[in-house]
Amino acid sequence: METEKSINIVFANTAEAFEDILVSSGGSDEGQKRIRHELALSQRAFFWEDDNKIVVTPFSIPEELLDLNSNILKFSNTSNYSPRNGGLNLSNSIDLYNFKELVGEKDVVISPYAITSSFLELVEKAREIGIDVFVDGEPSKGGYDLIRYLDSKSGFRKEVEKLNVSCPEGYICQTIEELENKIDWFKTNKRPFALKADQGESGWGLILVDDPQTTTDSLINQVTIETIWSNGPYIIEELIDVDATVGGGTPSAELFVTESEVKITYLCGQIVINGEFQGTVVGNGSIPLDIAKKLEESALVIGKHFQSLGYQGIFDIDYVISKTGEIFAVETNARRTGGTHVYDLAKRLFGADFQNHSFISNDHFEYIDDIKSIGELLSRVSTLIYSKDSKKGIIITLINETDHILGYVAIGNDLGIATNIAEELKNLLT
Repeated sequence: METEKSINIVFANTAEAFEDILVSSGGSDEGQKRIRHELALSQRAFFWEDDNKIVVTPFSIPEELLDLNSNILKFSNTSNYSPRNGGLNLSNSIDLYNFKELVGEKDVVISPYAITSSFLELVEKAREIGIDVFVDGEPSKGGYDLIRYLDSKSGFRKEVEKLNVSCPEGYICQTIEELENKIDWFKTNKRPFALKADQGESGWGLILVDDPQTTTDSLINQVTIETIWSNGPYIIEELIDVDATVGGGTPSAELFVTESEVKITYLCGQIVINGEFQGTVVGNGSIPLDIAKKLEESALVIGKHFQSLGYQGIFDIDYVISKTGEIFAVETNARRTGGTHVYDLAKRLFGADFQNHSFISNDHFEYIDDIKSIGELLSRVSTLIYSKDSKKGIIITLINETDHILGYVAIGNDLGIATNIAEELKNLLT
């Protein structure tokens, strides 16, 4: 495919990847808030890859934010497209004939957040009406079934257990009765444990149990009531006493896999509060060098195994590090992740030298209700916005006006500077 005759499409189907569990919980206020947040996360797609792209999102990225970040990153040929009737399922929202007018006669290289069944159907229909589409990151075999399998907690555990990679002692339970028996086993042996929904996401569908007085009935009741646990299987595994001083206790490795290559793009620490993912720490100061080496060795073993199964594209591996220094692989996300945009904007700003700078991201920052517009919000934080001269500051990555939530990346030459900048933002907006 000739580059000058092609057009790059970044496809931010972030909510679509979790459509089933979002719909099942959408009847509550909390469920609606979660849906709005997943839709807002699509705004991070602006930072994926480099310039010269169309970013397709369920709803438009706020114009003020688009203009600000285009100027910071020196994007001159990046635009945003959203369908007239956007929704949870971005693939099903696309009017292909309108889309065909958008891309013209050019071939399309499309790079999604996640490969989903709806996305693959969209690609097939696009080809049927004459749009020449190449999918970046499509598995060489296994298709969506492979992605769904690896992305599940049970599939990941089954595959890692085949390798020379440590994971916490645990079990895959097919029924509630089996889960109940394993809960009782951990409690009888006075061992803290974690319960995981097979298709959990960002801490949703995760129950951490370190109190032996927690009743089995209360846990089973929670699993039975919450929709994310519907149908099983259920994973129960030893709860590792993590060393929070090392990558937050839960470091992650992101990889890029093709038929011929397996490479680690970056390592990061994760910011996890009460089991829920909040953001990442990337670059200088994020992971000690000795731990980074061990993570890389483990991640390459898993990456090569995934490659042999037919996986291609981006994925990450989440780890926990015990206070005794042991490293355990706990799950994978077979898609782009909460740190992909941080890595891509870091590369855009600093190239290969990004490792000598520090980046702290937060996708869930709640700002005060008395800020009534995006213009007012950006004005309030204007003194902190990233400066190319000082090479430090804040980049706002998403804004959810309804719930007063924003995402950001704080940037500094070292972790202390980036942390101070994030704290200054907090002081301005809370």
